[in-house]
Amino acid sequence: MCDREADSMLDAIASVIAQIKTIPGLWPIAVGEDDGVTLGDAARRHGGRTQASLRQLAAGQRGPGGFPAPLIEADNIRLYSWAEISEWLRTRMGDDIPPESPDVALADALVRLNCRARAAHREDGLRHLFEVIA
Repeated sequence: MCDREADSMLDAIASVIAQIKTIPGLWPIAVGEDDGVTLGDAARRHGGRTQASLRQLAAGQRGPGGFPAPLIEADNIRLYSWAEISEWLRTRMGDDIPPESPDVALADALVRLNCRARAAHREDGLRHLFEVIA
């Protein structure tokens, strides 16, 4: 946890990352808490809903519909964004849970991807890909 003044959350995160990179041999490996959750993980973070309740919302069996789609689906495992789920539950279901910053989740995904590229010595390729898709 850190305290940083900036115009936006992404500016604050970028400032911290830039400061970390001034130390030779040190680089960031993550930003904040893992965003990827199963419905069981989401129920534990929420504290007021069960996994079964979230499963019914995700399947459209309850609630207004439009539950966030999984980020990843493989075999019987679905991984969702906690930032997306918490925002949906707060705005569509009226649940009283603290907001999660989507900026933190995005920055975390980018920093983790950069770590993988660094380990594979593919940072330049990742930088070029990001420039093309951004």
